[in-house]
Amino acid sequence: MGAYTGFLDLALGLASRALGLVASGAGLGAVFFASTLIVLCAAVIAVRLLYAPLLSGNAVGLRACRTVSPVRARALWDHRHTRERACA
Repeated sequence: MGAYTGFLDLALGLASRALGLVASGAGLGAVFFASTLIVLCAAVIAVRLLYAPLLSGNAVGLRACRTVSPVRARALWDHRHTRERACA
């Protein structure tokens, strides 16, 4: 929880100043454009993390077995099933 609040404070502290610089240099419309780009980059990272292996070694990733739903993959991760049992 401490890492979350630390990074949140860091992000809020840096983002507000950075967007202020963007607004002073390019106008208020550029702030919304920059925010859109940041959100799109965050979405790409989220999708990559979703399709990454859930465990190291004999991990069950969503690419490893296409029939595993995200809910089932999470359950498999929680119970530490192997790849063979997940795709069976």
